[in-house]
Amino acid sequence: MPQDEISILTDFVPRLRACRKQMGLTQGQFAELAGVGLGAQNRYEAGATEPSASYFAHLANAGVDVVHLLTGRRAADSLDPETSAIVSLVIAMADDQRRGLLSFLSTIVPSATDTDRTREPGPTD
Repeated sequence: MPQDEISILTDFVPRLRACRKQMGLTQGQFAELAGVGLGAQNRYEAGATEPSASYFAHLANAGVDVVHLLTGRRAADSLDPETSAIVSLVIAMADDQRRGLLSFLSTIVPSATDTDRTREPGPTD
């Protein structure tokens, strides 16, 4: 295995473990979330084997920032500072808090279709 691949895997392992612990999940619970068995999760966190694309797809569907797991950069890092701060706060919320926030935002922010109907025509219209 080339040295850069070893480095990526070495850096991945502590991020994976930290992500799981931040979510308050056991290895078994995280494995279930990721669609693998406990043994596979143990091997991933030990750096013995690399997860498959399916593993990351399951995690992404569960709301895990897989870009951060793989690269160490948060998806929010590419956003402007204000939006990044909002995303960071939302990530830190519990599921029920996020659902409440989404419900609230849907009452105060017009939907895209409403915006299209009420906006002024632009030069490309």
